[in-house]
Amino acid sequence: MPDGVTSQEPSDPIVTVVVPAKDDARFIRPCLRSIREQWFRPLEVVVVDDGSSDETLRIAQEFADKDERFSVVSHETTRGPSAARNTGMANSSAPFVTFLDADDFLYQHSIKRRVEALSAADPDVVAGVFCDWQPTSENEGPTPPERPATIRDELVGFVHGPECPFIVTAPVVRRSVLERVGGFDESLFTAEDFDLWVRVLREGNTFAYVPMIGVAYRQKSTGLVFSESAFHADSALSVIEKQYEDLSGDDDAPVLSLPLPHYQKQHAQVRRLLRTYGLAAANDKQDDVERLGELIPDDLDTLVRAGLNVENELRAGVWRASRAVRELRDGDVRAEFVAGLSEGLLGN
Repeated sequence: MPDGVTSQEPSDPIVTVVVPAKDDARFIRPCLRSIREQWFRPLEVVVVDDGSSDETLRIAQEFADKDERFSVVSHETTRGPSAARNTGMANSSAPFVTFLDADDFLYQHSIKRRVEALSAADPDVVAGVFCDWQPTSENEGPTPPERPATIRDELVGFVHGPECPFIVTAPVVRRSVLERVGGFDESLFTAEDFDLWVRVLREGNTFAYVPMIGVAYRQKSTGLVFSESAFHADSALSVIEKQYEDLSGDDDAPVLSLPLPHYQKQHAQVRRLLRTYGLAAANDKQDDVERLGELIPDDLDTLVRAGLNVENELRAGVWRASRAVRELRDGDVRAEFVAGLSEGLLGN
């Protein structure tokens, strides 16, 4: 839509795009234009000017004056990206939320495909969906992706490692989940997204992957990762430390309340047990089935939330047994057998 044309859109947006901005006059126009030109239309955009000293606020207001889906909120003084994103959420209402930094931009299909994927996902398990992203140089304008999307795991069960699982602009998340965990930690000025995703995942949620490049991520020399690398690393180390905290004694303990490496170890152990359980069941070794069943933890649902695919593990064991059990060589028979075992273990 050309500049200067006013749009009329539905009054009930499905997704909020929160755009925190601080002295981003150089980049914010293509950023906001990329949102306005999305194939998905029932959205609202909240630009939060975080005490800018340049023309950022004026440019953002231009978009709000021409498109009723856009609004602008301003902090009188700079409060940081966490506070800006929280302010954006507080001044919006859509059930899904995504974040776009004012120096980045979206590809046209980005919101549509992510919202469709999240709408189709199980709300009791999947907190959000995320896409791949294209790093872009500081001086480069909006250009098409230069490569196909990377193959990633469909679900991120929990973070265990030194890096944030995805950039802050990659997910579309359920508002209810963000509100339940308290949004961004406003004491953090960097690695704040890493901290948020760890807290969301410890609640037993997962993120589904949408295999597309949906976001262009601008690499600026003035960004904290480049300009204050030690400060950024120090914040990331504090988030990594949180993954090792035992929260089981808290009054409002998350589902994954024990240190996260506990679940990684349990995940590996249960995968092996399930495979052997499938093999023993396929070979009709009832004594082994009973003994293995006693070793499989009762709270399989917790591990399922952390990315365990019970049917896949049972299938691996049954497939191995099918080399000796003739009737299970038939794929349909084998699938029905695995489904019955899974239902028996999970009770669904």
